[in-house]
Amino acid sequence: MDGLIPTGLTLLCGASKIGKSWMSLQLAVSVSSGKDFLGFRVRKSNVLYLALEDTERRIYERTLLVLNGSPMPEGLSFMTRAFTLSDGLLDELTEMVKSTGAKLTIIDTLQMIRGGLSNKESLYGYDYREMALLKSLADDLGIAVLAVHHTRKTGDSDRFNTISGTTGIMGASDGSLILYKKGRSEDKAYLDVVGRDVEEQEYVILWDKEKHIWEMEETKAQEIERETAKEFSESLTMKAVLSLDLPVRITATEISDRIEESTGKRIDAYRIGTDIQRFSAMLEKRYGITHRMERTSSKRTHVFEKGEKRIEAGA
Repeated sequence: MDGLIPTGLTLLCGASKIGKSWMSLQLAVSVSSGKDFLGFRVRKSNVLYLALEDTERRIYERTLLVLNGSPMPEGLSFMTRAFTLSDGLLDELTEMVKSTGAKLTIIDTLQMIRGGLSNKESLYGYDYREMALLKSLADDLGIAVLAVHHTRKTGDSDRFNTISGTTGIMGASDGSLILYKKGRSEDKAYLDVVGRDVEEQEYVILWDKEKHIWEMEETKAQEIERETAKEFSESLTMKAVLSLDLPVRITATEISDRIEESTGKRIDAYRIGTDIQRFSAMLEKRYGITHRMERTSSKRTHVFEKGEKRIEAGA
């Protein structure tokens, strides 16, 4: 799948019960049916899905929900039991991939196929060794392997550092997808994508309870731009600046006085300066007004320009 899951080994990570398995099943159905997945075009091909935390009945019933009345794809095969990496899984998978003609193999979850830690082997070495085995399988067979894995709670701002285990897990893979939520929304989530052969991107996705599938909403950048545009249009500071006769020189305190006079609300000078800095790019994009700031010993001066004219404002 170009742009999301290339040939090689990819991780799909997220917290427990966040919807990783539903997403994996949706991917399997999409690829085996030749239908788009989250807006990405897929190359129709056979899929081998290792649903190692499910019974045959449960995965069958879940697949029917995802299909939503569509026929069961002929190229979709399931396994609910498998060896571990230390007990012959690679040979088992090689045989299954060749017999089913699968170009995508999904392992749900990675933990279910992990072998034991060798004597004197570091945790990093253990993680890297096992992931390297899966990557070699994918490379040797020329297929895409998606391994579903868990994240852990950390204070790290880098989502990829939340992947459970050592850095050897991600280091040996070709790409990683992190599924996570912010706030208390049950239906809205984010999908963070990074990899050697994919564009680094973050997407906003929504869970459709009726269809039991994830749907693409927009990119995270588009969400930020949309929310910033809304805040810009509601900003009393921007409304005050746009109401000024240009060119003009005015302090932040004087802007605050104008806002209070027209709305009855008082905004301090610091907040006004912060708003000007935050929305300056949108001010230029929408109205052609550029901004720079000059400092003197007694005050800071915000300098605006529109066309050939200069608008100066002091703070």
